[in-house]
Amino acid sequence: MAQGNTSQGGPSQGSPSLRSAADAETTAGPGDAVDQLLKLGDPDVNGRGVRTFERLNYLDRGLTPADVPRLIHLADQWYGGEMDWEHVDWSTFKWDDPHLWAPVHAWRALGQLRAVEAVEPLLEMLNRARQCDDDWAMSDLPEVFASMGPLAIEPLGRYLLEPAREQYARSAAGDALVKIAKAFPETRSDCVACVTDALRQADGSHTNFNAFLLANLLGLQATESAETIERAFAANLIDESICGDWYEVRAVLKVKGLGLVPPQRQQPRRPRIPIGLPGDLPNQILDPNKKRLQKQKEKAKRKQQQQAKKRNRRAR
Repeated sequence: MAQGNTSQGGPSQGSPSLRSAADAETTAGPGDAVDQLLKLGDPDVNGRGVRTFERLNYLDRGLTPADVPRLIHLADQWYGGEMDWEHVDWSTFKWDDPHLWAPVHAWRALGQLRAVEAVEPLLEMLNRARQCDDDWAMSDLPEVFASMGPLAIEPLGRYLLEPAREQYARSAAGDALVKIAKAFPETRSDCVACVTDALRQADGSHTNFNAFLLANLLGLQATESAETIERAFAANLIDESICGDWYEVRAVLKVKGLGLVPPQRQQPRRPRIPIGLPGDLPNQILDPNKKRLQKQKEKAKRKQQQQAKKRNRRAR
């Protein structure tokens, strides 16, 4: 696989804001930079015990491209050994053990290093994440893929085309492509092509997944994909409760269409948009209270993460 840009010049464009290494729960001391990740604790709590959504800057901690193989191995421990959520012994498990969070630090560090060789190993984690109902990894890994940049597009596109993969895991790959296109505008056409190809090969077995692909295309204002979208609607391959019907989508994209879908309503209804829908939908498809809905989506994501932690604490 082609190697990514692993220069240490800083985080990629469009990546989450970073906080300094000094703001970590445990500051770096003498020893190996990868080993220090075992001491950092909850990645979303800063050194003052305050929850934050700023990402720690791992490059400040001395990590380099030479550490990538060990970081990949460490990230994989999220679903192995003590971190195996399906088989962990909750009677002895220590939720506040900083070792627990080391895999999360590892995969976020891989993103900041733009270690494209880590894309496929991390993609393999998405199916496990879905099997374990792991909302944390499902929402965090697309950000990691996006920070790896343009060279992550090809493996993400291949993953989207693999029907044996779990549908929500595949939708996370689609979300990552949207994030890459927004962070690196010169890659937009390639990202659109990947999502469009996935919709083009879709069948009727997962109409909600196909709607998530549509949401990704709407988030990219992919007017060039209008024909593929219309044909999918004509074949009843898209769940209309997620982004609306073809006539609503056509109005958002501002295209005329080929007349393949007969009109069913005199006046288009507003689509029902579930909180946390994959992909960033354009403002035109949101109701007039779009700012309120966007805040609700962000709040719901935070609440999901907090509830997941509480469930695991109670299971001890």
